[in-house]
Amino acid sequence: MKKAVLRKISEQIKSFDLCALLKLLGSLGFAQEDICFESQLNLVSQGSFCESITFSNEKPRVVILVNMGLLSVCSSMASFFFKRIEKEEINGLLFIRFLNFFNHHLMQHFLQMTTPEKNEAFFSNWQQTQLQYLSLLGFESISTLWFLMKICFPELVIEVTKNPRVMRLQTSSLVLGKDCLGKNSYLGERFEQILSSYRVTFTTEEEVSELGAPWPIEINRRLVELIFPVLKKTDIHFSIVLIIKNKYGSMHLQKGSYLGFDRIGKNSSPFQLLLFYGLIKDLRRNAYLAG
Repeated sequence: MKKAVLRKISEQIKSFDLCALLKLLGSLGFAQEDICFESQLNLVSQGSFCESITFSNEKPRVVILVNMGLLSVCSSMASFFFKRIEKEEINGLLFIRFLNFFNHHLMQHFLQMTTPEKNEAFFSNWQQTQLQYLSLLGFESISTLWFLMKICFPELVIEVTKNPRVMRLQTSSLVLGKDCLGKNSYLGERFEQILSSYRVTFTTEEEVSELGAPWPIEINRRLVELIFPVLKKTDIHFSIVLIIKNKYGSMHLQKGSYLGFDRIGKNSSPFQLLLFYGLIKDLRRNAYLAG
């Protein structure tokens, strides 16, 4: 079985992306130290990144010939050396083997730059680094919030709008000689203040996701795992609503039914459910999270 897979890889090597190829080789039991990179001597641009691959029982167990490096058309090496190889003034075979020693290390550094999540010398915790990068964005922008939600919920139709909320505060009575009158003062026992808030609406045709979980549960899972860790240090107030268009039936008690996600009685309008309301940084104290 493994030999058949290796033969198929060799036949289709020019169609492979290098990172995908290395992941496949890793799943087949090849460690990083078993793989050697060599550069293809060519002065004409090629149509593929990988040129060929060779498997062996001796080290290196895998030799990948790539159209990149010191011997490729984009080489930074002076053309003087290529001319000497062409005129056979130097031993081309030995010189190419000498250069491929450096090509191997150059390719390894290239891969470390291409896949920083695997390079612990650059980032000890890639997930935390991504969160730090995301924190540099202005999340009080509707477009930024929509983009963030769309990345985490590509299957749903998403709408983000500003939804100002009114905060009502109880105040103390006016005390003569102590309180003052002006634009920062007020009379009465109740004070109202308009604060910014965002309404995120998820719309779907079906009530169950492709993973088999009801959308309210699947959305709450992604919110807790993906969205809230990014926004937990912000002062953004949210109301998150789910609309399921093809859900008109009444509540029923059976396997697959979830109390709180079904209606009591039939209704012709699309099903709408409030999933979250409050400040994310106060989630454990006063926010509402369905499920």
